Amino acid sequence: MTFNRKITLISSEQKNGSQGKADRAVKTVYAKVSEPGVTAKYAAETAGYKSELTVYIWRREYSGQSVVQIDGKRYHVETTGAADSDLHIKLILARGG
Repeated sequence: MTFNRKITLISSEQKNGSQGKADRAVKTVYAKVSEPGVTAKYAAETAGYKSELTVYIWRREYSGQSVVQIDGKRYHVETTGAADSDLHIKLILARGG
């Protein structure tokens, strides 16, 4: 698996009142980014979440971040899953974040 795209993992936290969310930790890593296939997209919708992008990164680099920024666009981490290797993790992303 080739990790050839730079992405940014962002941890955000809710601020007090109506101030919204604030980014508190940012980490840039390399990843493999792809669009999910039709079967994966259908399975995601059946399970109740959206699937716009699939990202594979090294498992040790992911520590529960909720937002991923790719090419200036922010995506919310809908769910995580197992990858082909135990050293990698798969993130399912949807627009927004």
